Amino acid sequence: MADSKTTTFPETTGATPAYQKFLTSKVEPEPGKLVWKEVREQYNPEGYTAEELAGLDYSHFAKLFRDERPTKSPKAAQPRLGIPDLTSSELWQILRSERSVAIRAKAFTELMRRESERSGLAPFVVEELARDNLKPTWRNTLIFATEHLDFLDPAQRQRLGSLLARHVADLSSEWHPRSRLAQEAALRRYGSLIDNKVNLSEIVRFLGTDYPLRVRLIALQTIQNAFATAPPSVSLRKDLGSLRNELEQMVGFFFRPETLARSEEDFDLGLTALEALIRLGDPIASRFVLRVREIGKAWVGKQLQQFLSETRTAWSTPDSAPSPDSARAVCDALDVLQRVASEPNR
Repeated sequence: MADSKTTTFPETTGATPAYQKFLTSKVEPEPGKLVWKEVREQYNPEGYTAEELAGLDYSHFAKLFRDERPTKSPKAAQPRLGIPDLTSSELWQILRSERSVAIRAKAFTELMRRESERSGLAPFVVEELARDNLKPTWRNTLIFATEHLDFLDPAQRQRLGSLLARHVADLSSEWHPRSRLAQEAALRRYGSLIDNKVNLSEIVRFLGTDYPLRVRLIALQTIQNAFATAPPSVSLRKDLGSLRNELEQMVGFFFRPETLARSEEDFDLGLTALEALIRLGDPIASRFVLRVREIGKAWVGKQLQQFLSETRTAWSTPDSAPSPDSARAVCDALDVLQRVASEPNR
């Protein structure tokens, strides 16, 4: 391209060279509209010789203009702080605010991770669980947390136990899987808060058919755990009379060969009820153990034998002295089971 064919812009009154105007303009330079002579003479960033400049075409200079044009640098955005970056004081403010349940739950979870904050979370959880019309997600979060917090104050433990028992009952009307898990967690924690074993009689309400199978199993396991290391005293066995009667009815109905043929889950309920009855030191347990013969399943006998042996070993301590009748009931049941296992063709 010769200089004589180059189209030039009208002269401007300002002192700014035409090529510099292109650098600050948002308009791309086009062929035939560049002041090539001015560019060749004044805009030579790469140090070309005059001969080299004369041989360059438009596309090369257009690229130079694009590369050199100043661009607006975006303002550096301030990094957003995540929940883990907040101080404990800020997290507590979120927890006590009217923010969404999702945000509050995240703040609560972060505080749970901080060991120094757990002592303050315990009373907070109790107060929150006492509120009416809790949103399901928030209520479930609080219930799950009770299994990971320590409640040392006796009055606080008693109040929390009552609240959890109420939530176990209320959650029976909900079918969401997470709500069902919360119901089970509430019952487990409720059972662990029973300091006075006389109050175990209140477990009876959770053994009814209004509750799911897993809830009833947890209730039975709570009874087992209460007497895992020592049998109940004679007076306590009398106080738990209503509970023993309920267990006897459950074992009588579910621990049968017909139940096993129909539903393994229902049979498991009967077997677990029998183990709870054994831990209550009820002499009638031996009569139910005899049903192992009719059931005719080796695994049932093996599971009962292991349970009875572990119980007898655990109860063979000075703590068992006040309850010789309970320990005797376990030994009798084990003798019956061993006799059944030694019968021919068994």
